[in-house]
Amino acid sequence: MNRSAQLGKFLKIVDDDDDVDDEKNVWIVKPVEGADGAGITILSSTTEVVEHIRNNPNQFVVVSKYLTNPILFQSKVSERSGGGGVEKDEHASQ
Repeated sequence: MNRSAQLGKFLKIVDDDDDVDDEKNVWIVKPVEGADGAGITILSSTTEVVEHIRNNPNQFVVVSKYLTNPILFQSKVSERSGGGGVEKDEHASQ
């Protein structure tokens, strides 16, 4: 699938998703290659996402909607980096 077709598919998915409000969502665009947060871009609309992708035609990226209210299980947030894991107990400082 070419890049234009992929962008069209992205926009159709976003348009069909009732949980997406383009005025309120935050989008994360992350290069497929890289680590330690290098190259991550935070955008505030699907228009900005499409513009970013069109302006970087040689970059392969993953696009995701930022979760503003994630569900926490057992009151812990799990962070993964480089294959290792660190768990933070949200109640440890209380």
